[in-house]
Amino acid sequence: MPAKCCYFKFIALILALAITISARAQPNAAHGLKNLIAETKAYYDKHPAEKIYLHFDKPYYAVGDTVWFKAYIVMAADNMPTSKSAKLHVELINDSSKLIQQITIPLISGTGQGYIPLEKDIINNGTYTLRAYTSWSQNFGYDNFFTTRFYIGKPGNSSWLLTNTVNLTNLPDGTEIELTGRLKTMQGNLAVANQPLEVKVSGSGKTILKNRLTTSQNGEFKFSFRLQSEGTGSGISVDISEAKNQRQHITFPLNLDIPQSIDVQFLPEGGYLVAGLLNKVAFKAVGTDGLGKDVKGIIVNNKNETITQFSSAKFGMGSFMLVPNAAESYTAVLSSPNGDTRRITLPKVKESGIVMRVENTVNPDSVYLYVSATPDLARNHYVFITQIRDSVCYATEIELTNGFYNVRIPKNRLGKGINQLALLNANNQLLTQRLIFIDNPTGKLNIDIHPNNTTLHPKDSIAINLHVSDNMGKSVRGNLSVSVTSDDLVKLAKYSDNIFSHMLLSANLKGYVENAAWYFKDNSKETVKALDNLLLTQGWVGFNWDNTNTKQSFIAETDNGVRGKVTGLFGKPSSGVKVVLMSAHNGELLLLDTVSDEQGRFAFTDLPLSDTAAYTVKLRTKRGGSSGSNLQFDDFEPAKLVSLPTRQIMPWQVNPDSTMINYAVVSQQQAKKFERIKAGEIKGELLNEVVIKSKVSPKMIGSFFAAPKQVISEKELIKAKRVSLFDYLTGSGAGLYSGPFRLSANRVFSIKGNFLRDIIVDGRGVSQNFVYSGPNSFYDHLNNYLQATMVSDTKKIAIYTGYIAAINDVVAYLVITTRGGQGPLQKSPVGTFVYRPQPMQLPMDFYRPRYLPNIKTTEPDYRSTIHWEPNVFTDSDGRATISFYAADKPATYTVTVQGADFNGHFGYKTTSITISPKAVLKQ
Repeated sequence: MPAKCCYFKFIALILALAITISARAQPNAAHGLKNLIAETKAYYDKHPAEKIYLHFDKPYYAVGDTVWFKAYIVMAADNMPTSKSAKLHVELINDSSKLIQQITIPLISGTGQGYIPLEKDIINNGTYTLRAYTSWSQNFGYDNFFTTRFYIGKPGNSSWLLTNTVNLTNLPDGTEIELTGRLKTMQGNLAVANQPLEVKVSGSGKTILKNRLTTSQNGEFKFSFRLQSEGTGSGISVDISEAKNQRQHITFPLNLDIPQSIDVQFLPEGGYLVAGLLNKVAFKAVGTDGLGKDVKGIIVNNKNETITQFSSAKFGMGSFMLVPNAAESYTAVLSSPNGDTRRITLPKVKESGIVMRVENTVNPDSVYLYVSATPDLARNHYVFITQIRDSVCYATEIELTNGFYNVRIPKNRLGKGINQLALLNANNQLLTQRLIFIDNPTGKLNIDIHPNNTTLHPKDSIAINLHVSDNMGKSVRGNLSVSVTSDDLVKLAKYSDNIFSHMLLSANLKGYVENAAWYFKDNSKETVKALDNLLLTQGWVGFNWDNTNTKQSFIAETDNGVRGKVTGLFGKPSSGVKVVLMSAHNGELLLLDTVSDEQGRFAFTDLPLSDTAAYTVKLRTKRGGSSGSNLQFDDFEPAKLVSLPTRQIMPWQVNPDSTMINYAVVSQQQAKKFERIKAGEIKGELLNEVVIKSKVSPKMIGSFFAAPKQVISEKELIKAKRVSLFDYLTGSGAGLYSGPFRLSANRVFSIKGNFLRDIIVDGRGVSQNFVYSGPNSFYDHLNNYLQATMVSDTKKIAIYTGYIAAINDVVAYLVITTRGGQGPLQKSPVGTFVYRPQPMQLPMDFYRPRYLPNIKTTEPDYRSTIHWEPNVFTDSDGRATISFYAADKPATYTVTVQGADFNGHFGYKTTSITISPKAVLKQ
């Protein structure tokens, strides 16, 4: 079992404290401690948090590729599979904070699998954010979501590759930045010679430089610009394009390691500096790329006297000790290799206060707590309490003697992972807090990976044997996911976040943790100290002592069900109303009924999973007639789109290595291949592409002939749920535009550049009821229909275009088929409602070719992810086997295995396997 805190420990602790409380303690102190623990436990019982991790098949993607992932969701308190959520919502958001794709996957015992096709019609070059959350996790804020960022490339034959270097020259009034670059083509690796270019440098919403230049015969170019002294150098981007073709371009962030561009924060342990007391001060330096930067310098007082020195240890973080004087102020003077300095003011010194200093890096078995206070606070009573996510581990009352209190805490009394140490006053108000990490070697699973053969060749069938055990070597049942990638095409970062580092570290901290897995590479002094510095400078996402009455605004989706409330006149609950639910599932009619309770509530639980679920719900009176009551469904409310992190990822074309170039070329070929096939549906050899050309016959639309240009199917419409037709058609890629058109100043609707002449609904035109009342009245008439009609009431939308000789122009028509079939004025029958929940994505198999002996294949194998197996379960002996076919070339593969057991432990392991050339037999 994992090392965790439990409430029974609290009771024993409270009893022990009650016996040993000093006679000088306040009479109600023991009662206050009990109330504090009871209040904390009550909060956790009502607000059990979750942690989410997604394992992806690879770290980056290209347009035409598919993102494959396995989701693990556990309860924060004990790392056991979530008991709150049966659905996970996954969203892909571009760098303009626009939602590109959203899917919902079912969860079984806290795990689920999914995929996101990166279709060329909706994905462009750029940095994308993928976030995953449950409805329940929204109660705890965005920091409890799983979030990752990656660059999606869109390589083509004409794509550019850019290599560049940046030189900085310090001037009295700023910094001169010189960028030297060379452009080559991806196809053929040829120099982009004698090419006129337009260069634009931007920062903070302003244009810094706009210039035209021409590449040399070797594709080289150079330009420079100046940053003033007050400029930070952050948020700078460069766009290089063909002078006559702006579509051919490269845009990339320019990360400048100049002193004024580095964000340096000084953070006293516990929150503030207190005069006359020994304070530990942590610091963190972050560059414009969001990564830690090495810094060093001195601390001086207001007399410019040097008090101490400091230098970062790892990832731009470090700490130093300081005894501040109330009459002085303090400044950090940062020095750079070229001799430049930068001054940063430290937080103001407080004359009165309390300092909690924690030493967690000296003794592997103990944590040392040092509490000190200024004389005016020395005789007060305090409460010291430690907790991990959703559990209190240790609590005691303390009284300062001569202004000090020191204690040794055995680490086995604390929880595994991040612990929050907090000091509260007698009124349970937070005074200071600190995060520490308690390592527990029993918490990590051991995963062994062994191929069935030592010699492997292209197109071989490969079996990988897996074995999972705990730290004592005992075999355990595990739930794993396995990715196999080709090293020629995919480069895996050595210390990127994995399930172990994420669940124990990243998921409990706010913001981005650089190279999270690095902190678990060993238990050396360097690693332990660096982890302590991280926790001194990174925010916690757990319990907030200042807010113990948080309300739950988002309900937990504990199963696949339909729930809601029946209301009558003035919105009052209607009890005793019969609620009938009907739906077709796999060709069979699903018919269920229930009765609303005293609060008007009803629920249909554990319904069959479907990717296109649609339910008809009817309300009936006790006599069986239609009820005029209203119905409100408990619908999922998506999380709001917030501004994204500023950490930008460099595009694949900029300073690419051979792996990235190979991946770009191969992904382009694979995208062409998969335009002809669907992943997971291959049953035999691929045939050469056959192009069938035929004319689409026009049909009569109103009194004119028109031909279909685009059809939006029911399956696509279901994904949109209950948004208006206006919102859907203007944002779905259908190209609906509203506003002045061509030379007219009047507002009209147009689709893909063609004037919208009418909307045909179930064979009847919306324009039939139109009465002219002004220049924009026809627009208003169509707009009223589009705004008032929901996509959920629509089965199909088709866009037609046709030529009208009378006006010598091509016009467009929207042809809509509704579910009611009653035209533009349709209304649902009394007491009948149609409900379409968030579509559920059902699992799809990863495409795997099958190479048969003695059968030659000519189709190239373009796989970068050689194999993806999201659901691997080890048996009681801890064993499992997966199999796949190697690609058609010699290579080295990386096998990545991640997963969990059923007792709150996690494991991660990678290994390499070599695919050797087949020996050629001499005749």
